[in-house]
Amino acid sequence: VDPPHGDRAVGPTLPPQAQVNVERGTLELDLHATFERRTNAARPLLQVQGGAKVHELQAGLPGLGWQWKSLSVEGIDLRPLERQASLASVSVEGVAVEADLEKLSAASNAKPAPSSGASSTSPAASAASAPPPSSKASAPDAKAASQPAKPSATPAWVWSVAKVQVKGERLEVKRDARTPPWALGAWALQLAGLDSKAVAKPAEIGFEAQDLHGGKLQAQAQAQLEPLSGKARLALEGVQAGKWIEPVAGTIPLQWREGTLKASAQLEWSPQALSVSEGELQADGVRLAPIAKNGSAATDRVGLQQLVVSGLQARIDRKGAQPTTVAVGGVAGDHLELRLPPLADRGLALRAAG
Repeated sequence: VDPPHGDRAVGPTLPPQAQVNVERGTLELDLHATFERRTNAARPLLQVQGGAKVHELQAGLPGLGWQWKSLSVEGIDLRPLERQASLASVSVEGVAVEADLEKLSAASNAKPAPSSGASSTSPAASAASAPPPSSKASAPDAKAASQPAKPSATPAWVWSVAKVQVKGERLEVKRDARTPPWALGAWALQLAGLDSKAVAKPAEIGFEAQDLHGGKLQAQAQAQLEPLSGKARLALEGVQAGKWIEPVAGTIPLQWREGTLKASAQLEWSPQALSVSEGELQADGVRLAPIAKNGSAATDRVGLQQLVVSGLQARIDRKGAQPTTVAVGGVAGDHLELRLPPLADRGLALRAAG
């Protein structure tokens, strides 16, 4: 199946925010449908089983583009009449994603074009031509409006995905066309045991990535979908902070010239609170310089061989009932160097002593 052809046929019928531009790709389906009348069941059985593959896909929305070499979905088990769906595995290879925050914001704020079939009658004319409301009809309407809305009787879908594996080649996010992007090189995501049921065991999540300058990110997490809660262990190593600050350099008065960061922390979240514990931060070989009025960086003003922050803890009450708390166990620094401008530049002069 040719996805771009289907996109051209179906795309115009979809809402603007759902109109994905599919430029290329190949879709393969192997599905088997079963329909069975069951005398002892409330409804018949409609089941769709099989697998699907998408090769060499390239698609996007305004401000967001993605592509991959291959996607494989195996063990599809869909039962629409029972509102149940499960997948045995999802595997994606060679993923590349590019996002432009400026274009995404413009697309999300764009107003939809008025419908060609819209009435040309003005609101004032419509109001004038409308019959006066009946007092007999308004009483039941007011009574109905005052009653709380009844919850929908339609049950939610129950779904599960046993295993997900995604291997990426690049992930790039940029503020606009004038600033350099934030970018990751090779990255990988693994998930196991995703399940929408409240009694399901927490899903296992693993993520690792490397940026274009040698920095590494690792995360291991356990997450519950209903209610949304979980815990994660995050670790950074060898991150050149200056490269990540560069896209927003114009908004801060300092330039991070040199230095690497290493950090780790334990995160926990629930509907009630978000907390951080066992936080550690280490900065090595830091060189900072203020930005001059003409936009250029001055000579190094602050140098630090090493800075270590340990025992970092924080808690944010998501309900707002308790204040946010932050605690630091200790701070240690080694070989701090300050380079101040000549005092004469500040209207002062010192006399040399023999």
